[in-house]
This record gives sequence, C-alpha cells and structure tokens, in this order.
Amino acid sequence: MELKIRWQPLADRRGRSCERCLRTAAEIDSAAQKLRKALRPLGVDVPAIEVSPSEAAPLESNRLWMNDRPLEAWLGAEVGRSPCTGACGRHECRALYINGRRYEIVPEELLVKAGLIAAARLLGAKAEGRRHDRLDIRRSAKLN
Repeated sequence: MELKIRWQPLADRRGRSCERCLRTAAEIDSAAQKLRKALRPLGVDVPAIEVSPSEAAPLESNRLWMNDRPLEAWLGAEVGRSPCTGACGRHECRALYINGRRYEIVPEELLVKAGLIAAARLLGAKAEGRRHDRLDIRRSAKLN
C-alpha cells in the first residue's frame, strides 16, 4: 500500500522557486520521513513525488495531494492567496487558511496530520475489503 504525497512547486524560467516553495519542500521531506517511520509497520510506503513545476500559474503553486486528494480536503482548509516574492515576482501565490490562520509554507505538522488521516482511510478501506472477502468465503461455504 502507498500513501503518495505529490507536490507542485512554482519555478521561474530559470528553474528557481520562491522561498515558500523551497521551505515547503523541506517540510515535505521531514513529514514524509516521519510518516514512513510511523506507517512502515502497517505495510504502508510513503513516496514523495514532485510534479513538474508550474511556470505560469502562481495560484497553482505549492499544491499538495495525498493519494490524489488535495491537502486542503484532508484538513478542511480554505485555499486563498497572499503576496509572494522571488521567482513569483510580485504575484499573489497560493496559501492555505485553517481556523483563521494563514499558511504560506505548509508546515510538517499539517502534512503529518493529513497523512495520518489519509492513512487511516487507506487502512480502513483495506480492512473493509478483507471483511467483505471473509463474508464472501463464509457465504460460499454455506452454499456448498
């Protein structure tokens, strides 16, 4: 089983990213290590994958998904914008808002929280599938 973390930074034409994307990358690395350590005994691998950087859409920068579901959906966050610098120029870039707090850099603790929620759903679906398999086997045995 896998809990995939996908991330899309923003890069300028020279391949440079802004500070918020660079710092989020470090937070992802740290969170992925913690999630791997916690989930390995349960048979869950945690690959972290960088999607090709976006050059044209600052509001699409620093996007994260856990198993193809946006991070904000796992956390009940709102997506907004805030001024950015560096590779973004003077554009507004993507930000997350949770309980009235703005996150321009996605911190490790939010990534770990979302990862654990996603892993619980993943493991629950696997357990539910095994339960259905056992019921099917019992039904088949009764019919024979």
